[in-house]
Amino acid sequence: MTTPESTFDLNLYMHALLQEEPFFAAVSRQINKRSTTSIQTAAMAVTEDGFIELLYNPEFMQKMLALGESTKDKHAFTYIRGIIKHEFYHFFFGHLTDRMPEGGISKTWNIAMDLAINCHISDELPPIACIPGHGIFSDIPPFLTSEAYYEMLKKEQEEGGDGSPGRLDDADSLDDHSGFGDGGDTPDET
Repeated sequence: MTTPESTFDLNLYMHALLQEEPFFAAVSRQINKRSTTSIQTAAMAVTEDGFIELLYNPEFMQKMLALGESTKDKHAFTYIRGIIKHEFYHFFFGHLTDRMPEGGISKTWNIAMDLAINCHISDELPPIACIPGHGIFSDIPPFLTSEAYYEMLKKEQEEGGDGSPGRLDDADSLDDHSGFGDGGDTPDET
């Protein structure tokens, strides 16, 4: 469901990002941006007619803006900028197209994709982001591929199959990957 007018205007933050980092400009021009409350956070999606779309929940983005404002060591725009870049990296890394796992997207693959992206922009992300070397992922090395992270997480799940909650039960994804597909090893709850 698309929201009517919102107090959050993505265009202001998109313009600032593109002014500061022109690398993202060429891609941004090719991606439709749509405000919606049908997702909880933000997401990249491929439309039925094959176009790439950045979806964002304006309420979530407003919360991230407020969180950035309340963090003294960050500029208010920092988290919005990080979220936009995170979504674009899904496109750059082929997560929407040619690097889709057989069987579709699962929560484990979601987290693996996020780990592969977030180590590149960790200083711009809100505390809810899954980042190698930080929080519950403090023992995971940075700068690996999504596939490498996936294998690590999958092995960890298999070895810890005692029914106790694992790291992935506590992990929260920065964005919504439900539009990517529907996978098999754990339900997609992000």
